[in-house]
Amino acid sequence: MATSKRKTKPKRTKPKRTAKPKAKTNDFEPQFCAWLERVCKKEKPPSSVIAYNIGLFESTDGYSAYLIGADDFSEDESDWACDETFTPKERYFSLPSKEFKGTEWQTVVKTVSRAAKTFLTTPAAKSSFLKKAKAITVGFDDGDLVRVK
Repeated sequence: MATSKRKTKPKRTKPKRTAKPKAKTNDFEPQFCAWLERVCKKEKPPSSVIAYNIGLFESTDGYSAYLIGADDFSEDESDWACDETFTPKERYFSLPSKEFKGTEWQTVVKTVSRAAKTFLTTPAAKSSFLKKAKAITVGFDDGDLVRVK
């Protein structure tokens, strides 16, 4: 007796759909750079201003940044940032809570410092008063300042 081999068609299955990894949105840096660009385009600090500080603070609404300019600068003493000669009209920038909620303050300083350095490489910064500054720092009130320029 001959046995017949029966060919069976393989079952057609739909390919498994794998979820695409969601890219973490980073709205902060472009928004931060746009803020600095607006300030640089609209404002003209006194020629006596040689240094700028991007100050940071935490409120009930989250983290915020602000910009000041000063006539003096000292690498050894951060009190120079308390003598504000220049404060722009659009002084404050709220850091997006979706990106900074629950973030440690050290990470906030690093992230804002990196964004400030990024701004300084943009075409908008090339002729700005920030590019011409002797120094630019970032830091929390009552904390150490990180020099980014």
